[in-house]
Amino acid sequence: MKILLHLFLTILYIILFTGMFFGLFLFLNIRDSFIAGAIITILLIAMFVYSIYQIINRRQRNLLFLKGLSGSIFLSITSICLFISLFFVGLMNVMITHFNDQTLGPLEKFELQVNAYLPVDPYAEHKKTAERKEIDHLNVFYSPEQKRDIKLVENEFEEARQISERLFGEIEDKPIDLILLNESPDSLKDLDYVDYLGFYDPIKETMGVIIPEDADISSPLMVQTFYHEYAHYFFDQALAKEKIDIIKIPIWFNEGVAEYAGYNGYVPQIPLTEITPFDKLKISPNWTKALEDNADVYTQSYYAVQILTDEFGEGIIMDLLKETKKTGSFEEALIKKTDYTYKALERKIMEKH
Repeated sequence: MKILLHLFLTILYIILFTGMFFGLFLFLNIRDSFIAGAIITILLIAMFVYSIYQIINRRQRNLLFLKGLSGSIFLSITSICLFISLFFVGLMNVMITHFNDQTLGPLEKFELQVNAYLPVDPYAEHKKTAERKEIDHLNVFYSPEQKRDIKLVENEFEEARQISERLFGEIEDKPIDLILLNESPDSLKDLDYVDYLGFYDPIKETMGVIIPEDADISSPLMVQTFYHEYAHYFFDQALAKEKIDIIKIPIWFNEGVAEYAGYNGYVPQIPLTEITPFDKLKISPNWTKALEDNADVYTQSYYAVQILTDEFGEGIIMDLLKETKKTGSFEEALIKKTDYTYKALERKIMEKH
């Protein structure tokens, strides 16, 4: 009976303290996470040493209601399990914070962690009511009332693939879902990775194209959007193939290359009245903030990629990615391969546009 009680308490403590760790780290940045993790680790080591001391010396002291030999054994098990949970909770917090933004709030961190680590599919309801058709490695979901939408993918898939292969080379394909929507649903409006008329979610392996009911599916805007989102998929797979850490690649370059693929040789003449420093366009939250401030960061990023490809050829895209893998810094790779600093590239954009 005592063993069952100790087992129950051990499980309870592991769940309770893991929840406390999770809640605590939501409020901590990377530096504070390491400090808190170190303090808690010391306490857990002390608890483990204490439990071993109790076992060796056959002490009958009570700690956390775990008493006697079996209590000491379960106390040691609890400390080990809590150390493991602390490691993973802390690591998850560091990864989410590093990948996104040091200033993320607790609620934003929680939403990102739920989306990244729990089997929640925000697109499930749309897939459930849609018709499905396989086109190569794409599982295309479209509304039964808008069968014409599938023509966009049927007509443009081969071209989209050729564009991306030209930029990134061959990749190892994986199945990916493509949702064709008539409008941006409420469940997607708050996602950081929703572009103007599309999105690509690498975690859930889903991309989407929003096709308004009155839109011409063969219009340049619709075609460009499909090329753009498909290029995101190819970009992601190219990084995986080359074992390049996506954290090292600034979002402006990712989006700029996708825009470049979307335009596919067409050179838009869109004036830029101001430039957002590329230093402030490295991560998703900053990109989203720039969009909220009405900065035309898509066009700016496209112009940057266009300048680089005009001067160094389209091979510069993969050259920069591979050099980033070597140096650990995209800006260092940019300087080494092109002699452009971020500031110099910003000036070049303003000179030309």
